[in-house]
Amino acid sequence: MSSPPSTVSSDRVIFGNTFDGLRRGLINAGVPVEAIDQRFAGLGIRFGKDLAAAYPAQRWFESLQLAASLAFPTLDHDARFQAVGRMVIDGFAQTVLGGAVHALAKLVGPARTIKRMTHNFRHSDNFSTAEVTELGPTTVRVALNEDFGLPSYSVGLFLRIVEPSGGKEPTVTREPDSVPPGLTLLVTWVR
Repeated sequence: MSSPPSTVSSDRVIFGNTFDGLRRGLINAGVPVEAIDQRFAGLGIRFGKDLAAAYPAQRWFESLQLAASLAFPTLDHDARFQAVGRMVIDGFAQTVLGGAVHALAKLVGPARTIKRMTHNFRHSDNFSTAEVTELGPTTVRVALNEDFGLPSYSVGLFLRIVEPSGGKEPTVTREPDSVPPGLTLLVTWVR
């Protein structure tokens, strides 16, 4: 397992409901519940009533690595983490909080959903931000302050965010001017 980026500091936390969404996504991907619970317990994450309110961001980085190895071991690195990003959105949508965010996304559409990403990230962690620039009715530029050293994961997140909010045929590309630990993405879709 590789090391987390140096920007993942101890004051940054990921909320327990986000880990719950990751677990739900893994179950949907066909990973046995027992394997999930056992492997995540090795990271200090215990699901159910023992799930903590928040975990250090470093634990999220480790969890994404573990999820990729459990659910998508045969895919290449970029495809594996794009799949994890999509899986996280699908799993989060199955939580109570995620269901509410998902329902709102269907009402307001892709552009407004993406413009609300800093607000939406507050349901998952205490530090992620997204500066969104609308370039057209079906195109936005998203500058993220953090990509956990896994830009393909962020690409997968935004590919999956667009579809349930009403966008079709989404594309997400990394802008060449991205400066780690942040990431700039160009997100497009068809109405």
